[in-house]
Amino acid sequence: LDSVGTAIPVVKNIYGVARQSIDLLAAPTGQRFNRVVFVEWPRPGVRALGFVTGYIGSETPEDIRLVVVYIPTVPNPTSGNLAWVGEDEIIETDYTVEEAMKASQQP
Repeated sequence: LDSVGTAIPVVKNIYGVARQSIDLLAAPTGQRFNRVVFVEWPRPGVRALGFVTGYIGSETPEDIRLVVVYIPTVPNPTSGNLAWVGEDEIIETDYTVEEAMKASQQP
């Protein structure tokens, strides 16, 4: 299926992103998230807890490196949203992944 998904030009990009998302969510927790951050989500002025899952090379005209952030839903952190956020928009935390997972399970 991978060879078919990557062989069709239009499907190639969509398939690649979908495959990365599936691989990310199927990975063990320790490999899935590498740091805990806050991002403005779902609108400016509101902050959501998120987990950095990776990076995307600078594909923006401003040459900003994008951070892929998984934002879990409450009370079920196994579902959530992926946000592509500029590195300069990330708010760092001192939370461990375990502390953040516990916090994201509480309504």
